[in-house]
Amino acid sequence: MSEKKVDVKAEQYEEIRRALVDGEIRALSIDTCIFTYAGYQLEAGNLKRLNQFKDNELKLVFSEVTLRELLNHLILHADEAKAKTITALRNCGKFWGVSKEVQDSTLIDLLGEGDAASHVEERLKIFLEKSGAQRLNTTKLMNVERLLAMYFDSAAPFENTKEKKSEFPDAIALITLEAWARKTGTALLFVTNDKGCQRFCSKSDVLYSISDLGQALTLVQERDAHVANLCAMLDERIAARKIPDFIEDIRSAVENNIWKIDWIVDADSAFYFEPDLNDVELINLVLTGADGEAELSPVDFGSGLLVARATVVAHIEATCDFSFSVHDSIDHEMVAIGSTEARAKESIEIDLLLTFAIADGAEPTLEEVEVVPGRRIIQFGSVEPNYDAEQYEDN
Repeated sequence: MSEKKVDVKAEQYEEIRRALVDGEIRALSIDTCIFTYAGYQLEAGNLKRLNQFKDNELKLVFSEVTLRELLNHLILHADEAKAKTITALRNCGKFWGVSKEVQDSTLIDLLGEGDAASHVEERLKIFLEKSGAQRLNTTKLMNVERLLAMYFDSAAPFENTKEKKSEFPDAIALITLEAWARKTGTALLFVTNDKGCQRFCSKSDVLYSISDLGQALTLVQERDAHVANLCAMLDERIAARKIPDFIEDIRSAVENNIWKIDWIVDADSAFYFEPDLNDVELINLVLTGADGEAELSPVDFGSGLLVARATVVAHIEATCDFSFSVHDSIDHEMVAIGSTEARAKESIEIDLLLTFAIADGAEPTLEEVEVVPGRRIIQFGSVEPNYDAEQYEDN
């Protein structure tokens, strides 16, 4: 008889659940990579649900280096977005005849008069205040000798590669979090999908790691058996079609917010290409649970409102324009050789946050459906220029 394969992730999940229920874990922290995956949308999705930690016995903490990294990323993307907006407005002036006065006024209406840094700093300040997050002083908690030893020994999160220096922020953040956890006598749950950070946590006596923020919030909520029971009750009612227009409501929400997903184009070609994704259309949507259930997981609860996480399978059709070019070895520049439009059909898992009104004696109702920001890949397969005769003549 072959040896039974152990589900390591399931065991890890249950270990974290036990540590939360027993009160061993009393703090949560989030890695920069999780903000990146969420598109830095501090006011939406799971990041918005961090507001539940304000005045909560479970603390939300961030190392100074993580917050500085986050601030730098936000400023960079804000500057890029502003530059692209200005370029688009100037093109509107060229091709739509929009006056410079209207362009400048529109830019101020959209982005205000402040610079990217001041705008981002205010966003981050509000985010930290609403979530009640605590900023950890790295200089008081940092052990430089340990950091150097980890670096030269290639200990996690450092790898034995040329990119070791880029892992210094992770190492500083982890040492800071571990020192704080020991100082305060608590264990800490660190949300990260970085393999090096996960290895560090696996060897620590006070740090646990989990790769998904939504799962982390579910584990926090499931400390209360009542909340888990509410999700089970709602799942039964969804399967029995006792929540009116449930499927129609979530389908409409996905259709209207499909661009909250950061769609990544993936394709193969013998030529260099630039993709321009035109459209992503929702064809159909199905629940992932058996027997028509949504497999709800609690994320937040309070004031008669339950926020639960659900994953749906969205069948989509996407269209993308590909522009091709080759390198001219004589002029040493890229030369355009044509384009094509390609279509792709995919079945993509999309996470949703569902807000239900739960009142004593009243039927539960679905109040809001939110598409959780994230990244999804659309596979277009092999692509090449369209050598159709008519298109060739048009060019």
